[in-house]
Amino acid sequence: MKKLFRLIKNLLISIRPKHWVKNGFIFIPLIFVGLLFDKISFLKVFYTFLIFCLTASGVYLINDIIDKKKDCSHPYKRKRPIASGEISVFQALFLSLILLILSFFFSYSLDKSLIWFILAYLLINIFYSLILKNLFLIDVFFVAINYLIRVYAGAYVIKVPVSSWLFLIIFLFSLVVSLGKRKEELILLEEEAKNHRKTLEFYTEDLLNQMIVITSTLTIISYILYTLAPETIIKHGNYLVYTSPFVIFGFLRYLYLVNKKKMGSPVEVLFKDKEIFITVLLWGIAILFFIYFLK
Repeated sequence: MKKLFRLIKNLLISIRPKHWVKNGFIFIPLIFVGLLFDKISFLKVFYTFLIFCLTASGVYLINDIIDKKKDCSHPYKRKRPIASGEISVFQALFLSLILLILSFFFSYSLDKSLIWFILAYLLINIFYSLILKNLFLIDVFFVAINYLIRVYAGAYVIKVPVSSWLFLIIFLFSLVVSLGKRKEELILLEEEAKNHRKTLEFYTEDLLNQMIVITSTLTIISYILYTLAPETIIKHGNYLVYTSPFVIFGFLRYLYLVNKKKMGSPVEVLFKDKEIFITVLLWGIAILFFIYFLK
């Protein structure tokens, strides 16, 4: 019985439920189009969120199988169940297939075309693990594409377009956190960095600092311009600009965490830094208030 509970525990760790928070991007089109309280639209997006959670967990297992040898030499990743041997490759692969089959089945049931988003997400992640993560700059751009797939899937199921502003902001934001993650890895692994991830041979701390500052600045400017855009004011009034201080503070805090606390992972930052968590929470409350209760 103890072995069974231990296996279940390690399987749960391997599917990384904390990382499901990234799938929250699926809700962004729903919120900004003003349909959050529309029951049918909300349920469609919520089911899409659950489907992506299944898909993401299946992908995490595949990635850990592919990266098993490299993870064994990583100070933190070597403790993962697959790298440490707590879960066999067969067990991980079997669970991954179950999760992916379920995700394809439910996506087809919800909307036949949604399956293409799931397939794109799956193939890009597998291709990323095998090849793309070893290509300088291309690696972070494809991480950003993964975030965009979630956004477009959330928009697709409720049949609303993704605005150019939303595309730009999400893309730039994704680059920021991807570059932040690269810097965290570079500092953590030191001389072993290039052995774990080939692209870390080309990234330097100074270069990453410049890239993070540039993309952060562009994200903040894009967000402010979006809140002041005529189409935004027509749709939501001229109040969204007052959410800008939360965005600016959040990015400045993230820069501090990347440089001083050596934290770059967006999931780690969100759950471990209370200032970031409170900022995101207050920003979300402000957005909901201005869009749905103050027009």
